[in-house]
Amino acid sequence: MSEADEMVEPAARRAGRTPEEEIEALQRRYSDLCDEGYPGTLIADLFVADGIWENHPNGQAFEGRRAIAEHFSDGSQRFPWAVHINVPRWVEVDDSGDFATGEWFLIMPCAQMTAEGLAGGLYVGKYHNDFVRIDGCWMFERLRITFELMAPNSADWAQHRFSLLDAPGPRLQVGKSGADPDRR
Repeated sequence: MSEADEMVEPAARRAGRTPEEEIEALQRRYSDLCDEGYPGTLIADLFVADGIWENHPNGQAFEGRRAIAEHFSDGSQRFPWAVHINVPRWVEVDDSGDFATGEWFLIMPCAQMTAEGLAGGLYVGKYHNDFVRIDGCWMFERLRITFELMAPNSADWAQHRFSLLDAPGPRLQVGKSGADPDRR
């Protein structure tokens, strides 16, 4: 099975889905790959051959699968930990059924490598993406992320992601009450 086949859901699973649901699944796949270490080639395979990935306000744009893959090749070094939380706004498919646009909000807590070392950060922005259906599969034609917030976290998540576990106070004692957890 090729890498592209592994990334695109099997037709049997897609059967019965609306185009909007298929596009939302593509957006989730992109975010999942980012959260799994930014594998450049797998991310690039979600795009058409001459697809564009762009980032604002940084002004970065990468055109074509090779450029997109190279951009993400060191993603896990720049962001060793990130969670891409997508909040869908809308997806609109044109009358032909082969082109679409959509928007999602992004909330991304992360650990980011900076000149001073690893630091916690919070990114908040909006995706405004263009999609095209090729051979029955939706792909990114253009992914645009515009950040509204790119800020360090004063609690420094990178160094203290689980520090609240050491905080004083009562702890949940699972299974200690004697109650049957399956009975409601």
